[in-house]
Amino acid sequence: MELIAELDPPRDKRLLLELATAISRYYDWIDIPDAPLGKPNYNSPVVAAYLRARGFRVIAHLRVTDVNTIAIKTITKTIGSLGVERIVYLRGDPPQQGSTVGDMSPEEAVYYARTRPEAPEPGLLLSLRKPWAEIAKRLEVPAGFYLALNYDWRSRSNTGLLSMTVDKAHEAGKKVYLYLVAGKGGCSEVPRLVSGLEDLMDGVIVSSPMDRECLVELGRTLREALA
Repeated sequence: MELIAELDPPRDKRLLLELATAISRYYDWIDIPDAPLGKPNYNSPVVAAYLRARGFRVIAHLRVTDVNTIAIKTITKTIGSLGVERIVYLRGDPPQQGSTVGDMSPEEAVYYARTRPEAPEPGLLLSLRKPWAEIAKRLEVPAGFYLALNYDWRSRSNTGLLSMTVDKAHEAGKKVYLYLVAGKGGCSEVPRLVSGLEDLMDGVIVSSPMDRECLVELGRTLREALA
């Protein structure tokens, strides 16, 4: 099972490299969000290319609502040529400054990426709160992987839906990664929550926005549990 760490880039370049180094000891990928909540932040494709040039395996994000068609195509080709291996296209929350562009949908961006041999492998978000018919339709888009949101980690009430999703994805050679947010003080719960789901997902993407040290420690704990 692959481990992915979501890293919201700090403002300090030295700290960014220190965190990336610590994270990469335990995680297979570093996932860089793009303007969470629609707030201005460091640009995910740029940070991803910066980290990739220093040897880290990264997943870039691109909010298609913020840029026009030319920008989506240019960014896709550029970061792929610079070695970034994966990119997630998403709409994201409405921008808190400026206006929405919306030339291309995330799905259209995936189809475009598949026409470019230099493009990173494209991925999409997938909500497990959607009905099965919508999930199945989304899995028909030629994305290589999906970040699955809204799994009920505590009651596991939608495990059946997750299993159907993973089975259909695997039939098409796609991967599904479950998204897990560790709230402040909740890091100790994560290994228990993940336990027993190893065969139901290709990996887990861990986010700990309030505690970066917890993110590193979780990687160590999860890696030891999976060994």
